[in-house]
Amino acid sequence: MKLFFKCIYCSEVNYLPYRHMDRGSLSNECGQAVSWNCSKCGKHCIVGINEVKARGTKLNSVILIGSFVVAILISALSFYRYGKSGFNVALLIEDALLVVPVLFSIVYSYSEQNSVRFFNRYYV
Repeated sequence: MKLFFKCIYCSEVNYLPYRHMDRGSLSNECGQAVSWNCSKCGKHCIVGINEVKARGTKLNSVILIGSFVVAILISALSFYRYGKSGFNVALLIEDALLVVPVLFSIVYSYSEQNSVRFFNRYYV
């Protein structure tokens, strides 16, 4: 999850280095306003804590694609190994092994979406 705000002068999106999960903990560290220099125009911006938003990272899509690649590799290897013993046994083993990476991807994506949703709904 990335925290960002829009510059009040040029409307450029600026990302903050903080890793807080809600505005309350961000407010404890920064106060009622975040003071930051814009990355595009270089002007000093003072933005209210409620104007800071959260956005999901690109790691979500990387994990999703990676889990499907791992699932396909596991599927091919298990079918190659157990294919001669009978199609039903190979299919059952393949299905059991496919669940792990796909389940991990779904759980990670769901938890990140909930974190972003919680941050954006909670105002101080």
